[in-house]
Amino acid sequence: MIHLDPDRYLTVSLISKERKALLEHTTAVDSSILENIRYSSSISLTEFEMEPFLTALEYEIQRAPTPKRAKILRRLRERLAALSNFRPAPTDSVGLASSLPEDMLAGWQFDSLADLNRHLRNQMDAHNRRPDPEMGGLSPSQVSLLIHSDWDDPDEALRFNDYLSPSDVAGSRFYQNVRVFLESLLNEEESTATAKGNLNRRFVRLMTEKMQWPAGDLEELQSVCKVLNEQDVFALHIVRVICACASLIVRWKTKFLVTKKAKDLLAEGKAGQLFTLLFKTYMRKFNLAYLDRLPPCHCLQATIAYSLYRLAALTSEWRSIDSLVPNILLPKVRQDITKELPSLVEPEWLIRARIIRPLEDFGLLECAYQDRDIPLIRMPNKVKKTDLFDKFLAFSLDA
Repeated sequence: MIHLDPDRYLTVSLISKERKALLEHTTAVDSSILENIRYSSSISLTEFEMEPFLTALEYEIQRAPTPKRAKILRRLRERLAALSNFRPAPTDSVGLASSLPEDMLAGWQFDSLADLNRHLRNQMDAHNRRPDPEMGGLSPSQVSLLIHSDWDDPDEALRFNDYLSPSDVAGSRFYQNVRVFLESLLNEEESTATAKGNLNRRFVRLMTEKMQWPAGDLEELQSVCKVLNEQDVFALHIVRVICACASLIVRWKTKFLVTKKAKDLLAEGKAGQLFTLLFKTYMRKFNLAYLDRLPPCHCLQATIAYSLYRLAALTSEWRSIDSLVPNILLPKVRQDITKELPSLVEPEWLIRARIIRPLEDFGLLECAYQDRDIPLIRMPNKVKKTDLFDKFLAFSLDA
């Protein structure tokens, strides 16, 4: 996108009813913006952030449960749109915006500020429709469609096939482990929860025997840990966390109970719906930074739809992970990650932990590993998408 001054912020004070409407009743507004509003009576946005925020407000207005709520959000949107319509950059001695690209204004004369605004908007519209090789050949508008798509809307840019059959997802280790976990809880008569809300040791031991494991991982785990707590079996811990995030289990006293929602999704013919729910919960609701001890780098998860699109295009054949890093992340995301990570940490580590490994567990990617003596710290170095990838994910980018 073209921005007159991308490092400047527009700050607007919010009245109490606007804050309440945003914090208590919105689903489309970016969580990082909501978190800032929670502790402040104002909102500060860059021009890069303003467009998706206004789009999210429009979505909320159209789906507001009451006319009063819609009116509050509509007035806020109109106020923000008016304030952000034109914010001049620093000017030189003759009054021209000195920080603007020269080719945007060269040879043009403007009789009014409105004419200048109109010209800049036309230039921005043309730019946003132009394919950019730095973004995988997509235009900025197409990238915006991807990263701001509503994952629950079947007509959005990123679409999911929830009509998968049990045979389609048979190779998904994470899906199979979730089914085993839920079915085991259904059959349990003894306690399964500790006082602190973890799975107890008896049930952890039972699950380690039932779960699917990468070759050598279980043996290595058992050789290192003689007594297994839930946190020691991280694969099981993540299964439990995702099931809780997806409202498939609840804890009641000393037991984890399977919800009616989960029981329905375990029924024959619901494999695709359960798989889709798990994937959306893992990639959107769950915080991927929890998978490792690296800095948050939230921009990676916020733009993961773009990464999925690029993986679909690039991994029909084996690709090395180091060659994927510059190709499956947006340029701005690469810059932000580089700034946020310590100097000795490579971006590939983040990609492996938060994108490659989860997609492998879901059966969407196949990985080739470097030879290591310890299975639990094996490092994938090449990836290729599976048949399930294209069966499950589809993209529509008519911008």
